[in-house]
Amino acid sequence: MAVTITAAQLAAALRLSGTTEETNEVTRLLAVATELVTNHAPDAPDAVANEAVVRLAGYLFDQPFAPGTERYANAFRNSGAASLLVRYRVRRAKNV
Repeated sequence: MAVTITAAQLAAALRLSGTTEETNEVTRLLAVATELVTNHAPDAPDAVANEAVVRLAGYLFDQPFAPGTERYANAFRNSGAASLLVRYRVRRAKNV
């Protein structure tokens, strides 16, 4: 699997105008979302991984920084990225 979406494609998917501030933010979110998606489901097809990155980055972009409750805390699940990747997640036992 490889996340192949570019920062410009992510910005377009998030319907951003491309200001310097937005470009910097999209670049940061692309790196974060790519890392999380790749670690969560390394064998997911590119198209699924890219969509998970879009959903996760979009959620992180719009999520409040200091929500009053925990309802926004699980960005991976709340964005829909986790449900896209569930088929490709490999569960392994860990040594404790």
